[in-house]
Amino acid sequence: MRKSFIWLAAAFTALVVAVPAVAITNGQPDNGEHPFVGTILFRQTDGLFSCSGTLLSSAVMLTAGHCTEFEGETNSATWVWMDEVVDVDALVNRDPTEYPTIDDFLNDPVNGWIRATAIPHPEYADFAGFPNTHDVGVVLLSTGVSLGEYGELPTLGQFDFLDRAKGKPEGRRFEVVGYGVQRIVPKKDAQDDWRRYKGDTTLTGSKSSLTDGYNFKFTNSPGNGTGGSGTCFGDSGGPAFWDETNTVAAVTSFGITPHCTGVDFSYRADIAETLDFVTPFLTS
Repeated sequence: MRKSFIWLAAAFTALVVAVPAVAITNGQPDNGEHPFVGTILFRQTDGLFSCSGTLLSSAVMLTAGHCTEFEGETNSATWVWMDEVVDVDALVNRDPTEYPTIDDFLNDPVNGWIRATAIPHPEYADFAGFPNTHDVGVVLLSTGVSLGEYGELPTLGQFDFLDRAKGKPEGRRFEVVGYGVQRIVPKKDAQDDWRRYKGDTTLTGSKSSLTDGYNFKFTNSPGNGTGGSGTCFGDSGGPAFWDETNTVAAVTSFGITPHCTGVDFSYRADIAETLDFVTPFLTS
């Protein structure tokens, strides 16, 4: 789910605006573990939104398709922030004489935001063709970010074995990372802060009418020894890492409840639809 922002004089409020586009519920601060995961702020026809994404190289970020396009229109503007905590105060309390608009502030590199270009999968069409939604996109940074390590793409079919995996949840454990909402109060988003969070989650299936081999279904419940953490508004496009690796197994895509409870779904990165689209950006 994208996270929509209304920027007020002294604070920001996150509003639920869409079920497709989903910080980590029941998670914890990342504390520098995934410096290659950033947040994306972007402008679409219906407003300003945020998502998450994973740097696969210094200037190529993997995210969700709906974080790059809406109703056939690619983002009119896109920015990336890579520090763990977003400086919301600087944005909200910007000097209006120096930065009359939010865009003016975001476009000045001294403020820490990096201008970028969003590229949706050519077959992404607002979740048409469900469950094979092609909900994957790439964001190209105008200025590269040099890090000691980056996220990694999986090999084709790397996680097919999980279609048949049973037994203890530990064998189906992933780590989700993102900058979205940490908790939900019924009928409202409750945003503590805008920062990178992480949390463990467990795969519960990849073969159903909602997955069909294209999506992974993860539990969003902390109980019964199967859950842990889940994704929510603003986490869309963020990674589900294979346990204790930098391999992006899937990209956070959608949920089916308005309050980020139950289960959530991520578009697989180990399928041809994703790899054929993303890999050329890393080899060009």
